[in-house]
Amino acid sequence: MPSSEFSRSLEVQSSPEECWDVITDVQQIADWVSVVHEVVEVEPLESYTAILEDSFGPFKLHADIKVQVTELVDRKSIRLEGNGQDRTVGTTIGVDARMALEPSEGGTIIRVDGSYQVLGSVATMGGSTIRFFAAAEMALG
Repeated sequence: MPSSEFSRSLEVQSSPEECWDVITDVQQIADWVSVVHEVVEVEPLESYTAILEDSFGPFKLHADIKVQVTELVDRKSIRLEGNGQDRTVGTTIGVDARMALEPSEGGTIIRVDGSYQVLGSVATMGGSTIRFFAAAEMALG
């Protein structure tokens, strides 16, 4: 079962208020993640749906994901849980992520951390490939 934790920090010259408007703009955030498509806001700052599509060598993934906001501290942090299943081979995907804003002298520090799990046949056969591409996405993102 491929699973991993991730953590990144980025300091920007924008105010926490400006950053909050960006990190809660789901369409904009989805545009930054190449594997996320067709995001639908079901209830603002509560629930969303999305399609996750990617290829890992010979493996293709096309999963319907439901995303719930599980924790919200207005203008400071948001935590999301996403769960879904691949349409063809039944691979299950789970993501738990948190984005937090911290004021800094130069603007704002944006912290993103969380974990993901991939279960099922694609995970069993392509675990090392999934980990490689997930690490690359985080490094480039």
